[in-house]
Amino acid sequence: MAAIAAVPDDPAMPYLRALCLLTAGVTGLSGGLMLRAVGGRRWAISSERYRTAALGRPSPHRAMLHQRLATVLLEQARAAQTAPDAAQIAQHLTLARDATRALQLWRGVVEGALARRNPRDVLAALRGWGDALAALMEQPTAPAEVARARCETLARAAANAIATGEPLLARALIDDALALATARKIESAEVALSLARVLRSEARRGKATEALELALKRSANSPLAALCFAERAEALEAEGDLPGASRAFKQALTLADAAQELARWHGEIDFKARVETRLAGVLLTNRELPAAKQLYLTALASWRHNGYPYAEARVLANLGMLHMQQRDLEDAASCFKEASVCAARSGDLLFQARQLINLAKVAKRFDALAVARQARDIARRLCVAINWEDGKRQLDALSSGA
Repeated sequence: MAAIAAVPDDPAMPYLRALCLLTAGVTGLSGGLMLRAVGGRRWAISSERYRTAALGRPSPHRAMLHQRLATVLLEQARAAQTAPDAAQIAQHLTLARDATRALQLWRGVVEGALARRNPRDVLAALRGWGDALAALMEQPTAPAEVARARCETLARAAANAIATGEPLLARALIDDALALATARKIESAEVALSLARVLRSEARRGKATEALELALKRSANSPLAALCFAERAEALEAEGDLPGASRAFKQALTLADAAQELARWHGEIDFKARVETRLAGVLLTNRELPAAKQLYLTALASWRHNGYPYAEARVLANLGMLHMQQRDLEDAASCFKEASVCAARSGDLLFQARQLINLAKVAKRFDALAVARQARDIARRLCVAINWEDGKRQLDALSSGA
């Protein structure tokens, strides 16, 4: 309680004062309808509209209250002998403009999210880190490098927003990075690369190409060049230029080992394995089957080592298609079966159903009728569960031809 004593009386602060008391476990405000019980000795602010209005008003005391909230959270964790919520404390310290302490916590939060291979958590932590850098920039003694660090943190956050399917957020983040880079005359390869990705997500191909060429020029032979080549390859593949895409993926692959660590900050789980997987897909389309197979097997080993069943399922599905082109039907069936298991482990029921249908089709071709029937039955249950009408039609056609 000492940490929240003598909260200033300010008309803009009732919400934060309630939040401060709530964090400390004080529930006396419930009688005044400031708080409401949500069960399990937990409380919440009563009015979302009031909360928004209160936070929208300026107050000279808000930074001090956030500092006290951070202290309360630390004291609570210490008393309970549990690990403190570093992200929540870092957020309060950022809002308190205590940039030095906040940045130390945000770094740990980002690294934890990277270790969990969770781009959404990485995105949230990078945004917090960027806000803490903005607070640090307000200090008269802040070095010039802080502005560059904020630009590149925002660029990395934008890359993760693209990776998690949030293009509008990515655009907002990269706009902030560009505004700061322009104001401070900062030339950053990472900002140019993230801009290229955002522009490609907006189907502005000409502008995306210009930004990518600028990123390549600025990156020179640094590890970031590998990410630039991969971005060029994906753009060329989308445009149907498979020879160009193959060349660019191969360029990315030559630099992939050096780029692995940096790529994690840009939303990559395993950059080298992803490049191998994408290059193998281009080679498969070009019917360069032996080379494609070798790349798929190498990538598959990496995804298994990383424990990432989502990507593993897709590599196995592509290997199944490759085996079908080689008329190795039993090997194809084995790949489709493994792919369905991996898809189930990753929670992707649609992809699991697709692979079970592929398994049923190929098993029927080499007269493994019991396998085909079992795959159809499981796939049908999944199609009903997820309401996949096209899958049901495929299964009806497969059954009628049995």
